[in-house]
Amino acid sequence: MNDRSEQLNSSSETLDNAAAFERSIFRIGRSFRRLLNTGDGGAGQISLTGFWELVTIRDTENCRPSDLAASMNLDLSTVSRQIKALESSGLLVREVDSKDGRVARLRLSPAGLAIVDEMILLRRERLAEALSGWDEHDTELLLSLLDRLGVDLESR
Repeated sequence: MNDRSEQLNSSSETLDNAAAFERSIFRIGRSFRRLLNTGDGGAGQISLTGFWELVTIRDTENCRPSDLAASMNLDLSTVSRQIKALESSGLLVREVDSKDGRVARLRLSPAGLAIVDEMILLRRERLAEALSGWDEHDTELLLSLLDRLGVDLESR
């Protein structure tokens, strides 16, 4: 086989592996999305995007709507609509910045914090159940490889 044929075969195998990996990631994502629809305590009232917005707001001190949009790589108009929906649901509170009245700051309401905590616990329990039959070496290997993939994806 010549060098060009080897490169094409290698490239094809890499794309096949990437496609298989992508399908696996989507399957995992679907499993987590189902948790949002079946969780107790009202978690079914928020979308996946809404959940991640709540998590981001919880983890970002003094979060402004523009910070949220930038963090999630979404348009401010998209985030603003979701913020209104989360406010209407009683999960999010928008406050005027005490230093600059033109700036809004976002924080979770007690109900929003409870839903985030509930969903994170459900996700972790689901993962723990799935990994319960794995040996420690395989679990550590998976974590290491996923960390490596995350770094590689972020660097591109």
